[in-house]
Amino acid sequence: MGKFEVQNVDSVKMYKIRKTLEELTQQSGRGTELITVYIPKGQQLHEVMTQLREEQGTADNIKSDLTRTHVVDSLSKVQQRLKLYKKTPEKGLVVFCGALPREGGGPPGSEVVKIYEIEPPKDLTTSLYRCDDHFHTDILKDMLQDDNIIGLLAIDRSAGFKGISFITFLVPGLIMMSVLQNSFANVSSAFMTAKVQGSIVDLLMSPLGPMEILIAHALAGVTRGVCVFIASSFLFVLLFFMYLL
Repeated sequence: MGKFEVQNVDSVKMYKIRKTLEELTQQSGRGTELITVYIPKGQQLHEVMTQLREEQGTADNIKSDLTRTHVVDSLSKVQQRLKLYKKTPEKGLVVFCGALPREGGGPPGSEVVKIYEIEPPKDLTTSLYRCDDHFHTDILKDMLQDDNIIGLLAIDRSAGFKGISFITFLVPGLIMMSVLQNSFANVSSAFMTAKVQGSIVDLLMSPLGPMEILIAHALAGVTRGVCVFIASSFLFVLLFFMYLL
């Protein structure tokens, strides 16, 4: 029997990361001034520093004096903190930094620049830089999901449900699961992936209206679903006749 390995995860560390992400999710900036930096495992820190210096130069063109100050100060603080690392941590590094309101509140300009560093619980493979009105925590949240979940379904192949054969009972569900996954889940995840990676900007710059983009994605999903339905049905019909033989 093959050996099954379960990754040892520090539960205390996972708890602290969850609490930090909950806190960061609730934070919002007065403008696009909250910095999110994902540094994947193996990436050289000097490459990240170079990118941050370029972003800092771009930030000088921000019209709002307050937003420009917050962004420049946040980028400077991130660079200073990265200088304390000799190399990228084994699994990568995520840094959140921005001007956040004081606990008692206050007028614009009274914010305090805070920085959060998180070493991910799993190998980080995504490189990301965002300057937004909120922190981008979705990638880290996905890492906190437990991968060591095993499900087991046992069905007697000789009898299905209320006199229906096992294969007749099972096949329609498998076909519909494939159709729904390809027609709905893939389309919705395409929008989310484009937003997280920043490529949605290229889509919005095309000479298409929002409704046209939505219809195009919907039709693409329907077409994919129909193709999967035809292919799955053909495959299962073929297997059904082989099963009878």
